[in-house]
Amino acid sequence: MKLLEISGVKCYCFSSDFDVFKIFDYLISNSLGTYSVAINAEKIIRCHEDPDFLKIVNESFFQVPDGFAAILFLKKKFGLKSLKIDLPRMALQYSNLKRLRLAIVGTNEENNKLAYNFIEKSFSEINLVGRLNGYNDFQAIVDFLGINQPQIILLGLGSPKQEIISSKLLGIFPNLIIINCGGALDILSGSVKRAPVFFQKFNLEWLYRLLSQPKRFKRQVKLFKIIPIYLFNV
Repeated sequence: MKLLEISGVKCYCFSSDFDVFKIFDYLISNSLGTYSVAINAEKIIRCHEDPDFLKIVNESFFQVPDGFAAILFLKKKFGLKSLKIDLPRMALQYSNLKRLRLAIVGTNEENNKLAYNFIEKSFSEINLVGRLNGYNDFQAIVDFLGINQPQIILLGLGSPKQEIISSKLLGIFPNLIIINCGGALDILSGSVKRAPVFFQKFNLEWLYRLLSQPKRFKRQVKLFKIIPIYLFNV
């Protein structure tokens, strides 16, 4: 497990899932909080275009490779092969193992409730302390966390909103572990299907999302900006 820098963006290189658990162990045993950032093509591009966002990303203690771009950058610059990390899944597994207090914040009310019920049924040792949908303002989230006192939360508000909010939340709750999970709550709810294993294995989940959701085309086209960054700024 190494914390490296690709094109100015910090990112861990993981050789096994156990490396991820070691970070959780370190945070919990030392009562430290942080927020995670899933490093992918979209994040790298945004970091190049937005210095404030780059600062937020690099101030995290938990930057994980989440897609083909991070994997390729690590391979090209350092000659290292990293796992693509499904951090929401691993956070649930770790919370279940350690019986942590966990809450979920994000997505719409229906999917939020369905995701909460799925976690409750599938991870029986987690101490679920509450849920809040993603249509609440910042103060409502602060109040919710203050009342329920989770050790870890899954925060699914979409990027960059969730990372910006995480940075602010950590200033108020310095012991809180915030797992920024994008659309993972919708997947946990069962309303959105994850890409088949073939697409996951070859880091092509972005292609599956494009094929299954053509309306994402404009967003996906923007990701071609990663090519000159990869070629000239690694």
